[in-house]
Amino acid sequence: FDTWHLYTACKLTFTHYYEPGETRSQTYGTGFLTNFPTGDPRIALVTNRHLVDVPWAKPERNGAVLESVEIEFWISENFRLIYKAENVVPLFHEDDSIDVSVVPIGPKFDTPATVVALYDSIDKLIPDPNASTIVFKHAMSWDYLVKCEELWAKLIPGEFVVFPGYPKWFDKLETRPVFRSGMIASDPQRPYRQHAGGTTNHDGNQQVLFDAFSTSGNSGSPVFVAQRGIPTSDHIQYTGVFHRSFLI
Repeated sequence: FDTWHLYTACKLTFTHYYEPGETRSQTYGTGFLTNFPTGDPRIALVTNRHLVDVPWAKPERNGAVLESVEIEFWISENFRLIYKAENVVPLFHEDDSIDVSVVPIGPKFDTPATVVALYDSIDKLIPDPNASTIVFKHAMSWDYLVKCEELWAKLIPGEFVVFPGYPKWFDKLETRPVFRSGMIASDPQRPYRQHAGGTTNHDGNQQVLFDAFSTSGNSGSPVFVAQRGIPTSDHIQYTGVFHRSFLI
């Protein structure tokens, strides 16, 4: 793992309006950015549904609607952008029990509310002052996600994992994410369920159990499995199973 994996994590603040009580509340978590596969120019923010859709997670809060999401993400290791998206329309999995959401944002981020935090000189962070686009160095391409899905069949129980995010003790000096770690505790080739019987919003389909220490704020963190084995070459022969680190 390296700094690329760490800085894929985005700090998220969701604001919800609860009309019956005329109150606003916020949920906090983590997410990551990728692109859409169909030529859609927007960016896809991936996170947990229970952060986005409060009534789905807490039926007693029926009537709460998502007003906005504030996203803090790292363009590079020394260039952080704070972007607020309003009137977003989140997307959910067709299986209602799966705790995943995609929030389309952008494609333009140069709004009056956007804040830039720089931790190096501007000429180093943006060498071309006439550049009209920003390169998201820590976003994940759709092609990368497809390759990760292809590698899933190689996963076995006991593999080491890390997940970058913003738990309560994230780096508050410069709002940087931190790593947590653990291992795959269930058989990743079989669906895990904590309880018998039908699915619920807290125990749904397509789950894998991890043995890891996670707290509030880590919800939505991307999870990466460590490399297993060593790649073969003209000088190295390895007969075991090899896979590189990838998003699971």
